[in-house]
Amino acid sequence: PWLVMVVGCRSVAAKMRLLAWVSLLLALSSAFDFDDDEADATLPAGDAFAGAAEGIAVPLSARIGKGEFKPRARLFYRDVRQVTGIKVSGRLTQSKLSGEDLDTFKELLKTGGYYTLQMPSVIGDDASPPVSASISVCSLMASRFQEHLHLTLASSKRIVALTYTVPVVSQRCPTTGLPRIALDEVLFNTTLTLSLPTEGPRPEGKVADAGFIPPSAAAAAARSQESKNGEGEEPPPPQSFLKRYWMYILPLVLMLTFGGGPDPKDEKQGEEGGKGGAVAATSASGGGGGRSQGNSKRK
Repeated sequence: PWLVMVVGCRSVAAKMRLLAWVSLLLALSSAFDFDDDEADATLPAGDAFAGAAEGIAVPLSARIGKGEFKPRARLFYRDVRQVTGIKVSGRLTQSKLSGEDLDTFKELLKTGGYYTLQMPSVIGDDASPPVSASISVCSLMASRFQEHLHLTLASSKRIVALTYTVPVVSQRCPTTGLPRIALDEVLFNTTLTLSLPTEGPRPEGKVADAGFIPPSAAAAAARSQESKNGEGEEPPPPQSFLKRYWMYILPLVLMLTFGGGPDPKDEKQGEEGGKGGAVAATSASGGGGGRSQGNSKRK
């Protein structure tokens, strides 16, 4: 149509203006033409994106009676570190019984047996030792395949315990009065909860350095003490008894050396000399009195 318009124009100037408008329109249309292949290449793959968003996939296996474990579902585990601690969450994919597994389950209802679940004990390591839990097939049938799984985890993504419960528990298996399976497949109605161990109470006050310290903590305390004394410096040698208590010993030595009074022997001799002088003075005064009396008589 653009070519028809160009031919229909009579003047050369009009033709030139029309060609300019046509070239401008073509340039604008090519500028807004997106390449579908390039847009698809920039988007992430669907499976990889979904797996990264849902977390770590953990396989869940099941066994009917004494048979072999077969894959049943997958658990997607996620943990988020927050200020208050670690928050864990999980989701199980839908699982069902059908075909040969459903026939085996029906036969086990007639004789009695157990339905067992199993999963790795370390999340992210499918080769780790498994943890398992079992329940009676009669109880599972009486609960109409309604079940609850609870995972108790440690802080290192290790499954400490797997708890498997149902709302209705049969007293005997096999038993009568159980619901009948009329369809070719049965869907499990599964709920899942996860929990981490709670932190124990902390002791109040300061614990003594030597009170119930494990060897690793004692070694760490020794290294900390060495760092306080200085790196590469040896501890000071122990001081002798005189160096530690010389300020108490010196006054006692001075008191014993110079003393505080006279010698006891000199004091005793002085007391005896004083007594002798007093006796002599008394006798002298008595003799004089006798002479005076004799002279008075002669007169």
